[in-house]
Amino acid sequence: MFDNISNNFHARDSTQWNRIQIYGIGGENYAVELNDALGLPAAISNYTCGLCSDIQIAGENQLTFTVNQDAFNAQLFELIVESDALISQQTSTIVSV
Repeated sequence: MFDNISNNFHARDSTQWNRIQIYGIGGENYAVELNDALGLPAAISNYTCGLCSDIQIAGENQLTFTVNQDAFNAQLFELIVESDALISQQTSTIVSV
């Protein structure tokens, strides 16, 4: 479940840095599809996750990642994503895979 997205961003030129807080849903492997407020894909240009053991881009607006044991136990972790639009928690999705 997304905890917070849109309240934590920093504009930089034509890109947005989004701090995405996620509550784990009982697994360690996740996939996210990140969209703007209109439901359009937010093109990802950079990303990081401090508590992930693996993170990969899976499409223009999609990431797949595996959290490490610390995040799996804490069940709250953060992604930092640079995109061309402000990411919306209402139109974005996350699934455990």
